[in-house]
This record gives sequence, C-alpha cells and structure tokens, in this order.
Amino acid sequence: MRKTLSILALLLLASSLMMSTLPLAKALELPKAQGDPKTIDGKDTDWVGTAPTTPNTDTISQNEYIWVDEVGDDKGNGTYTYPTANVSGTQKPAFRPGDFDLKQLRIQWNDTHVIFLMKFVNITDDDWVGKNTQWPSYWLSDPIEAETTAIAICIDTDRQDGSGWDMVDDGGGGISADIRLTSTAYWEYLIEIILGDIVLWRYDGVMISEATRNFPCAANNESAYEAVEFMVPIDMAGGGTNGLPDPTGQTWRFSVFIGSQDTEVFREVWATPAPEWQGGGGSNSEYDPDAYDAAFFDTKAAQEVAFNGFTETDYATVSAYKDIAMNSIYVPEFPLPLPIGFAIMAAVILVAFFKLRKKPYL
Repeated sequence: MRKTLSILALLLLASSLMMSTLPLAKALELPKAQGDPKTIDGKDTDWVGTAPTTPNTDTISQNEYIWVDEVGDDKGNGTYTYPTANVSGTQKPAFRPGDFDLKQLRIQWNDTHVIFLMKFVNITDDDWVGKNTQWPSYWLSDPIEAETTAIAICIDTDRQDGSGWDMVDDGGGGISADIRLTSTAYWEYLIEIILGDIVLWRYDGVMISEATRNFPCAANNESAYEAVEFMVPIDMAGGGTNGLPDPTGQTWRFSVFIGSQDTEVFREVWATPAPEWQGGGGSNSEYDPDAYDAAFFDTKAAQEVAFNGFTETDYATVSAYKDIAMNSIYVPEFPLPLPIGFAIMAAVILVAFFKLRKKPYL
C-alpha cells in the first residue's frame, strides 16, 4: 500500500512539473453563464475572462469564449485601403485607420441570450440607437455621418457538410461580403450589424427570413473601449424561428467577417485608384471580397491568401471558422492553476505516505 502511494505521489509530482512548462490544451467548451446577462453598453467592464496574450489564439475563461485577433490585418488581400472621404460638409475623415480591424471577440450565453463583444482598433461612430429620432435604429447619430464598421457573424448550427446557405449575405439586396463559405460551414443563422440593420437572419433550407430584428446592441468609441456589444435572443418556444435555437448541448460553428458599411451592405472595395467613398486595393470584379478582416485565421498571411482566392467568374471560398460546444453545466474557475493543484495533491499523498511509514505495527 505504502509503495503504491509513493509511486502515485511521484507520478503526480512529475506530471505537475511537466504541466508547469507545457501549455494546457483547452477544449472549446463554453459553459452556460449564470445570473443576469451583460449590460449592453459597448463596454467590456463586465466581461471578466482573461484573454490570451498571443494573437490569433483563443481560450475559455470565466465562462467566456475569447478570440484575440492579430492587429494590423485589416487589409483584406494584403493591399486593401480605407476610403479617403470626409464626412459631408466637413473636414472630418469619414473613416479612421482601424475601423475594420478586429482586436478581440468574446461570446457568452445563458438561458435567454447569446451575448457578443467585439473590440476594434477604432470605432468612428458609436450612436446605434436612440439619439436620432428620424433614424432610431441606425448606428449613426446623423444620416450624413460616416458609415463605418460592418459585421457579419455566420453560425452553422448543424455542421452538416453542404447544409445551409453558402454566401455571407442575406440572400437579397442587403448585406453582402462577396465571400463564399466552405461547404462544412454553411450557415443556418447570420447576425448582421450594419447601418440601418441589426438583424438575425435564418435559413431553413428553402428560404432566408428574418428571425428577429433590433435586438439590444451598442457601440462605444471611447478610447478605453472601442467596442461593439450585442445580445441575440434565444427562441426556446419557437425552436429558432424568432431568434437563435436553444444551444444547450450543441456545438456551433462560427465564421466572422468585418468590412466597411454602406447603407445596409458591405461597401465595395475597388481597384486603385478608387473613388473617395470606396476602399481601394481590390478589383473591379464583382467577385472580389468586400471584407477587410476576419476572425479565426492562424496568420495574417493565411487570411490574405484566402481573400485573394476569387476568380473572374467566382467568389473566394473562405474556411476560417471555430467550433464552440455549448455546455449547459456552469463551471466555476479553478481557484489555483492546474499544475499547482496537482503539486499540492502530490504533496498531500507524500505526507500521508511518510506518516504511514512511522505508524508502529500492533
């Protein structure tokens, strides 16, 4: 018995030392959050998870999924440039460098909503709802103000090859990033955050329709935040006809794209030189992507290669996505780093072993 305890203790101690020098592999299981949902104000003050320090990596922390995107990769195929226009009637630049440059994506879910926080290098305008009575659902504080960041989040809820809608668009005259998803990531739901449209689209295998519109959404362009935050409802009763379906126990596949918005669509990227209101560095072909940045690429170079994958007759196919398993069990953060926990356990077993050795036999 004492020999077994000794061997076990030594194994635990050795494993703890090894784990202290090797990175821990984390499964992308996102536990359900407890309590009240986040305050939707465009601030990250109530997002408490610890983000990775290496770009283009992710983690689960404090029941938050966190992706850290590389800064400076907002050039699409590597040559995209921002529009150069000023806001109408002013000398104020309509776009600032970094408006389309994703820094961080966070996702959390609870019984009623899936909540997103997206941090950018810059957010030029932060008025999504309420300040302007004429345009109450618009991002901007005035209709003539700059149209800035456009967001499209595609969610493949069944992860069946070839099942879902293939393009990053709403199937009509609205949002269109001119990007085709790989067949293993076709979407059933698309979140559109764009001028005049805060919409969740649903594809049922036959047609695309609105699942819900104008859900809570806010942007904040204070230098401490530069973030967009929104909360998409879960439709428990309708099975996803009026919101997202119940994610409990499901694994969803996410694809995320960022561009310049132009009145409910991704603004076209033209060849250089481009008109002042259009981005440059692309192609005058209708098939070149209109997104400047995307999540989930391993490197900036890989993203540029993918965005260059269009032809004169077809769109680029992009296969950057992440699978996130929605675990219904709330998991509190372990109070100590795992290697330290193993070391303490090993020490306890060693102490027990030595006490057994000194115990007199009767």
